[in-house]
Amino acid sequence: DGTMLASGSKDTDVVVWDVVAEAGRCRLQGHKDAVTDLHFIEDQDRPLVLTTSKDTLAKLWELDTHHCVQTLVGHRSELWSLAVSEDSSRIVTAGGDTELRVWGWRVAEPEPEPEAPEAGEPVSKEVGPVRVLHCLGTLQRASRARVVTCRFDTCGAGVLVVQSADKSVEVFRTRDTKEVAKKLKRKEQRKREKAKRNAGAPDPDLTAADDDSNDTGLTIPKPAQEFEQVVVLRADSKVRSIALSPKLKKGAGPDGDSDALTLLMALSNNRLEVHEVKIDPKVPVQGRAIKKGGVHLPGHRSGALSLHQTSHWFVSARFELCATHTATICHPQTSGRCA
Repeated sequence: DGTMLASGSKDTDVVVWDVVAEAGRCRLQGHKDAVTDLHFIEDQDRPLVLTTSKDTLAKLWELDTHHCVQTLVGHRSELWSLAVSEDSSRIVTAGGDTELRVWGWRVAEPEPEPEAPEAGEPVSKEVGPVRVLHCLGTLQRASRARVVTCRFDTCGAGVLVVQSADKSVEVFRTRDTKEVAKKLKRKEQRKREKAKRNAGAPDPDLTAADDDSNDTGLTIPKPAQEFEQVVVLRADSKVRSIALSPKLKKGAGPDGDSDALTLLMALSNNRLEVHEVKIDPKVPVQGRAIKKGGVHLPGHRSGALSLHQTSHWFVSARFELCATHTATICHPQTSGRCA
């Protein structure tokens, strides 16, 4: 609701601030190394905050109780960023390895509270079902460098952008339900054909360990089936920061039936580049990314570290070595000049 602000630091603590009262609300302690990223999540009227750290762990905190309610494990290297989809149904964590871990929600029945210490018959209080995060699988990246930033778009298109600590930015899209159902149906058909060829012999590929079904018998799609890599953007210099346009560009294809997302990149050579990425799978791979231009004029005295993009402006920021403040420069997208 805009009344809370959270910050993480090298001191391993997460501080939640009250913006209205201009004071701290609580301090969340539990990480063993520097906090690298965080995101607010609203789940069933539970205010939560998810954090990642260089200790390879991601933690889910409940702001009402100021306690960690779940620790996400699985990564074997430092965690650097996380992304939460627009409806919070999918969460992606990224670190120093080549795998993105995708998380989803499931209902878990918590254990009853401990018995009361008073004399007499112990009465256990049942708590209603709560949702917890569980790993749906991994998604492979093309780059071997560590992840710097991992973000979903804010316009509900299901686009996932992953910036690495090199010259590449990878763009994924979320397949719709019809596409996923078609892929799952094709997979089930291949399984039946393989079982038919084996003439009833037990197939190790069809054991319960590899079964993708949940308790209700519904097949759960794996991240490789749910997400598709659209394009890998490669810049002339290392990418320092990225920003996504808050709106989709309609009718970007040759037939006017494709949508495109504007991506802004700040490079280490003090340049800003604007790319237009078409997320329609029908568009050929060679035509999915178009470099629309950028700002190559003098702005900051050194490479920009942070970016933000609106519908008509994009803002770059850099901490100048010769000053004690952060220099912020605004560029209108129409002219590409410093305003």
